[in-house]
Parts: sequence; structure tokens; C-alpha cells
Amino acid sequence: MSILPLEVFMVNAFKERSISFNLFLASSSSKSPAVLNFGGAAWVEVKVLPVGGGCCGGWFVIGGTPDNTYKTNKYNARSAYRSSVRGNDTEMQHLMKLLERDQYIHWHRLKDENVVRDIFWCHPDAVKLCNACNLVFLIDSTYKTNKYKFSLLNFVGVTPTGMTFSVDFAYLEGERVNNVVWALEWFRGFFLRHDALPGVIVTDRDLTLMNAMKTVFHECTNLLCRFHIDKNVKAKCKSLIGKKNAWEVESAHWALKKVLQNSLGDLCSVWDAMNNIITLQHTEIKASLETSTHVVGHVFKVTLYKGLLSMVLRYALNQIAAEYERVHYAGMNPSRCGYVMRTMHDLPCACELSKYVLGSIPLDSIHMVWRRLSFSNQGLSEPQVTIKEKMETISKRFEELDVCGKVTLKSKLREIAYHNQNSMYPPPKKVNTKVKRSASSSNQPIPRRIMPMLDQFHLFIHDFIDNIVDVKADDNCGYRAIATLLGMGEDSWSLVCNHLLKELDKWSNDYIKLFGGTYRFEELRRSLLVDGLSMVTMDKWMDITEMGYVIASRYNVILVSLSLQQSMTFFPLRSQSPIDSSVHRIICISHVYGNHFVQVYLKDCCPLPPLALLWSRNCHPQAKQWPTPYISIMHQYRNWMMLKRYYVDITED
Repeated sequence: MSILPLEVFMVNAFKERSISFNLFLASSSSKSPAVLNFGGAAWVEVKVLPVGGGCCGGWFVIGGTPDNTYKTNKYNARSAYRSSVRGNDTEMQHLMKLLERDQYIHWHRLKDENVVRDIFWCHPDAVKLCNACNLVFLIDSTYKTNKYKFSLLNFVGVTPTGMTFSVDFAYLEGERVNNVVWALEWFRGFFLRHDALPGVIVTDRDLTLMNAMKTVFHECTNLLCRFHIDKNVKAKCKSLIGKKNAWEVESAHWALKKVLQNSLGDLCSVWDAMNNIITLQHTEIKASLETSTHVVGHVFKVTLYKGLLSMVLRYALNQIAAEYERVHYAGMNPSRCGYVMRTMHDLPCACELSKYVLGSIPLDSIHMVWRRLSFSNQGLSEPQVTIKEKMETISKRFEELDVCGKVTLKSKLREIAYHNQNSMYPPPKKVNTKVKRSASSSNQPIPRRIMPMLDQFHLFIHDFIDNIVDVKADDNCGYRAIATLLGMGEDSWSLVCNHLLKELDKWSNDYIKLFGGTYRFEELRRSLLVDGLSMVTMDKWMDITEMGYVIASRYNVILVSLSLQQSMTFFPLRSQSPIDSSVHRIICISHVYGNHFVQVYLKDCCPLPPLALLWSRNCHPQAKQWPTPYISIMHQYRNWMMLKRYYVDITED
């Protein structure tokens, strides 16, 4: 038994009816550990000395009888200790303190002013890991892990050595697409190069997660993990799969559930459990990578492997050694070799190795993933980032504001600088609201909800509108509405501008042709160059008639634009339409009062306005099938418009 170097009393055993405590005194001095055994009828008080820097380190006292009060006293003692550590801080203030202390990357969204809606955090070393090991990721949801009934979205990566690690965690208010898209967008932002995005992302058959994946990671391959297929494969192929590492990706998610244990913890307690498991994972991964550097088998002490030692993972060397045994059989004959090793692992196959029999294997023939022996330095550092210019802009803006504006801006900056002094509150605990309705209430008519700005829509479309949601009117309202409809939050409008700017740059030739020349293309491009602080002029307002093509193509959505003057539907220009139209994502925006954009939520089977004028002539061949499922409802919209056109008011003089 290993003994910690600090003095610690530990409870060693617990049984159902009769409990005996073995208390081990571990000391760094020369005294041997003292073992004290107490009978089942004795009162016990246990004091635990500090054993770490985590949230739960420190003294706490457990006292009680073994018969019926041990669990209660233990729970009360832990709660009292956590309250003493937190002091006068609220739960959210203490959580922000913990995140800042360990330099976690974190974001959150609020609702009803200060109530947390979604929260996302990531360990700083996990960012380096996910960039170094970016081939395969698992995304899954876990439930009943906190007292607020938030769903936990867990992101898990896989190292080349076959080990799994937690990348980040997102507690979401609900399982709606906009919540999941918000978390996936932040996860995508961790990848510092566009060509280093995940190759494969494994999910279960969660339609919300799958639809969000198509929006954010439409370039990646999405594999499904189906339970009945899993059972069938395990039953028939169990003998062919290694027992130790067969299901490590799924077991990583199960390990997290085991650590979180119950559904009564607050956000601080679940963060502490996550932080502990992440620390252990990183320690084990570092140890497995260091093995390749310090441990060299006698098999590899030959000229053939001279250029690979301490440069390539031990697992890859073992694969090459096994493939080298086939050289005498395959030689340089490709038909005998089969290229299996090169195709599956991107390592030299038998016919390649036959060329290096008298020399050594070049390092360039090994894929980069097998050459990453550390995740602390992967060349991921970006150019030096400075905020000097932004701070000067903020200072100038502050001087231009009135007293109320200065107080508001000052409070926002204070929350950024002092996370532990924020005014956020955790969501209220969800309670059972299924109560019996009274007989009188069932007979009362339900008043019709009056939606704002309904007069800005054609009369026939009123019954097909489910809701109209306004956004802040600050000249960026169009991009604010789009950001909210995509699930990123209204304040992420500048992120949308950045995405659209990258879309224009990447497909510049297509959009120059679409917009009729370079001059108009450059105008639209300059309109997206915003910093969020300087005043926005009219030339930077969103022109939905042209920007609609860019939005639909960048986010792979169907964008509906409604107004009294001109309504149209935009489809993606390049992507292939899924066969099942039920997975299509439709978002709707409306231009009202001639100078403002709002969000519109449409009901199912709502008539859609006609196709955008330039779409058919500029879409790629594989995208031609996008409008097919909507031809009938577009025709229905056209018929309604024709009825309106021939409408005559007979009461008019």
C-alpha cells in the first residue's frame, strides 16, 4: 500500500450493518503508520489534513454512530466544508474564481439578465492536445449530472497511443439545435488551422446533435454509434477484437459518468470532479508519450530504424517491425503487398520497406500523427496578440458616452476583469410542474397571443408565423438576427461577419461571378470588416438580397427572407442536399419598417417565397436538388400572392 507523505487519517472500510474504521496514520517521519480499529458501537471522528490544492482539499470532520448517522454526518460535514471554502461568494463567483485560477478557457450565455443559460469550459492543455491529436473525436450527451438538470455535452479525443482525453465540457439549458450549435462553434474555434479540423466525429443517433454537426462541421465525417449494431458486432466478432482497448472511446465517457456519480452536485462540485479526471488523463498521456522517447527495444537498434528512434511513437515502430516481416514475401510486388499498412495507418508498407533494406527508413515517410511525442509544443502559437488599439478605441468610446452609458460600459469591463465579482446566478432548480388542472380552468378560452410587428408581413402569412423576436437596433441588427437563429447568441454577430468574410475569400471567383464583378464583391467584403466598437455606417448594413447567398452557403442552411417589398428563399450554392428533407435546417429573417431586421420562427408546412433570382444560374451541379422538396409550398406562396394582387377593396370610393 502506497502512503502519502503528509499526515492523513483515511477511512479504509465501510460495510452495510456493522462498520469498522481502519485509520492509517501516514507520516513523512520515521514513525511507522499507526492503525486504529474501532468497534461497531463506537463514535468516530475523522480529521483529514490537506492533501492537494483542489476545491476539496483541507480539513473536514466526520462524526456519528455507525448505525444510522454516518452518511448524514459525512454529507453535512462536506457541505459545511465547501461553504467555508466558498465564503461569501455566490456559486457562480466561486466557479469563475476556480476557472481563472487554473487558467481554464470558458464562455457562457445568459438569459433573463443574469441567469446562466449555457456554460462551456476547457482545460488549457486540452487545446494543445486536440490540435495535436485531431483525427477522431467523440461527442455525446450525459444527463442527471447536476441539480439544475442541465444536459452535459462531453467532447472526447483519442491520442495516437490509443488513450482518450476530455477536450471540453458544455452544460446546456436544453437539447435544442441552437444550444448545441453554440457549443460546437466554440469547440471548432480551438483548431488553429483550417486544414487541421477533425477528420471523424463519432456521435450517437441524436438528431439534434447530428443537425448541429451538419451546420458547424459539415466538412467532417460523422459516424454513428448504434447500440444494436454494437451488440451484434460484439457478439460475433468478440474473439477478433483486443479485450483491453476495444471500447476505450465509449469507456472514457462512462468513466466521466462514474466520477460525477449523482445528480445533486452544483457547478463547482462537478468542475472539481472534471478537473481531477483531466489532470490524471494528461499525466497518463505524457507518460505514454515519454515511453517512445526513453525506452528503445533491442529490435530497433539496427540501421533500418536509425532515423526513427526518439522521433516516432513506439506503437508505430511496432507496426513497421511487423510489416517488415512481410518484405521477404511481398518484396517490391504491389499485388502481394496490398498497400494495407499505407492505406490504414499511413506507414511504410512492405513494398516500400524493401527499398530501405540496406539503409534507413526516412522520417518523411511517417505520417505526422505518429511523430508527435509531445503536446506541449506543436508549433501552435499564433503571432503576438495585442489589445492596445482596442483599449484605445474603448477609451475613446467611453468618453463619448453619457453618464448612463459610461456606467453600463464600466460594469461590463469590470465583469471581464473581475470574474469573481460577477452578478450571474445559476438557473433555478427544476421542479415537478405536473399538477392537476382544475375543472374551471379547462373551460376558459385561451387568449390569442399578439405578436409584435405582424403588420409588416403579408396578411396570408400571419397564420404560419409562430413567433417574431426582435434584436438590438444598433445597425448590426441583420447579423445579430442571423447569429441568434444559428444558436450563437446575439452578441456573436461579429463572429458571423468573420465567418462570412472567410466564405467570400475562399470562394471569391464564384461570388465575383454571382455579384456581377469585382467592384460589388469588394464592397460586400468591406462591409464585413467591423470591429464591434466603432460607429457603423450605412454601407456596412446587411444587404440580404446578396448576403443571403453567402449565409446559406457558409452555414449550410435554407434562409428565408420575408418583407412587404420582396421575399425570397436562399439555398446553399455548393453542398449536396440530404436525401431526407426532414434534416434540412430552415431559418427565417424579416426586414421591417425599411431599416431593421428581426428573427421569424415559421410553423411547419409554411409556404416559402420563390427561389432567389441568381441561385439557379450560379449553384454547383450537386446542389441542384435543394429546392425539390419545396416546389409545392413555393407554388402555394405564389398563388397566395396572386390572390393578393387581384384583391379590390369595394368599400373604396
